[in-house]
Amino acid sequence: MAITVTLDVNAKQPVTVNPNPFDVTSKGVSQITWAPATGQTFTFVSLSFGPNAMSFGPPNVSKTAISVSDTNPNTSPVTSYPYTIVVSLNGVNYSSEASGVMGTGGTPMIRNH
Repeated sequence: MAITVTLDVNAKQPVTVNPNPFDVTSKGVSQITWAPATGQTFTFVSLSFGPNAMSFGPPNVSKTAISVSDTNPNTSPVTSYPYTIVVSLNGVNYSSEASGVMGTGGTPMIRNH
């Protein structure tokens, strides 16, 4: 299952992901992929996790997708891994981070359990 990414250049938080959070339920090595939602024409720029995301390999970034390996050593409790994804359209980069003080939509995250 892929995480779909949507860009709305007019939104306060222009880049959103679905599902959010993305629950990783299987143990062992797996692959997580981010792909554009239907009808989206942006290119991927980067994916970065916070400092506690040691269970993820380095992102493999192409123009049409991003993927990471998830070794998911966590067995309990549920752990959340916030991340930021950046896409580009017409030479302008857009981020999933909320803009301004009252950003909406929340930080994208992956939950291992």
